[in-house]
Amino acid sequence: DGALPPLHASGAVANAGPVLPSNPITHAPDLPNAPDGLTLVYGDLHEHSSLSSCYAMNDGPPTDNLRWRGDALGDRVLTFTEHIRMSDADFSYHLDLLEQSAPAHVPIYATEWAKSYIHNIIFYSYDKEVMKRLRVVLLAELDFTRICEWIVAETPPGSVAVVRHYHGSGRREDGGGPHDTTMGFFPELEWSMEVASGRGDCLADEEWMLGRPIDLYFPVNFIHERGARIGFCGGSDHAGNSPCSTGFWVREVSGPGVFEALRARRTIACCRGKVALWARVAGQPMGSVVEAGGPVTIEAQIASPVPIATVSLWRDDRWLEHRGVTGDRIDVRFTDADAGPGEHHYVVRAQSIAGDLPVGPLVAYSSPTYVRSGSGGNGGT
Repeated sequence: DGALPPLHASGAVANAGPVLPSNPITHAPDLPNAPDGLTLVYGDLHEHSSLSSCYAMNDGPPTDNLRWRGDALGDRVLTFTEHIRMSDADFSYHLDLLEQSAPAHVPIYATEWAKSYIHNIIFYSYDKEVMKRLRVVLLAELDFTRICEWIVAETPPGSVAVVRHYHGSGRREDGGGPHDTTMGFFPELEWSMEVASGRGDCLADEEWMLGRPIDLYFPVNFIHERGARIGFCGGSDHAGNSPCSTGFWVREVSGPGVFEALRARRTIACCRGKVALWARVAGQPMGSVVEAGGPVTIEAQIASPVPIATVSLWRDDRWLEHRGVTGDRIDVRFTDADAGPGEHHYVVRAQSIAGDLPVGPLVAYSSPTYVRSGSGGNGGT
């Protein structure tokens, strides 16, 4: 409306402001009775800067981006996931910036592979030289299966991780179905999938969750259709969206330690801020594959910087229970007596009070725990 002062008029600069509104910065408190030998660290597994080809105006330059995540948000794990279509010089610049962030932070090198007809698949390595070799293959190759076969054959075991990300939530009418069902799946590399990002919350299928109705859940459809045993992770995608992140329960704060947590499914996916969460199913840590007979117990500990309003339990393809709670330190226990024979997966979701934050509640998901049950009991949840 003409009210802004001229840029640099008399040496003054107009006050800076965020491109889009966001929640205030919050930090997850320590979890009481945290699991022995594990440390919870956070990082954004889907992060772009202004050098990426997709959405530059919202993302900021790489140096500011690292200061935002490392200093302001307190992330220990730092990465860029720029699209594969960038110059060698820009890509090397990103790698060098990340390398310089150590040892205060854990650098994870990455790129988002985006080629028709399949796109939005992110490749990671904690080894800079491995990522430089891998990028050459990604630039040259159009076939996802051949890329993964090369990784398995030519890189050190456990040094590369692959995470799928789709703009939709997996609905067949949105094109999620064909993407999800025609590609190969590589359990040696695909340990986790993005369930929460700045674009949306893939399991928020009820209106009060700030979601929308969906009939094929990503990444749950991989579990159903491929028998995949995957963990859950989160990433902002763009800085203009509310920050999302992955919590890693690590034995060692290092690149290999972060990858070991991914592989073991000791991860949580967070939206709009950070929540500490640890779940046990049938007495075993989240992410485990468990044998159980009769009723299945699901226990969760939650620590949040703002009060939690709801803790929910997911089994297989639906929410079994939404339990109202109050407080920022929550212990909750569910019992499922109706699972029936076969393999089931359980996920715990925590959501803060909706009205406390300007762009929506904090949300955290546990990674799934996979339970093989010989027989079901009687009763309900």
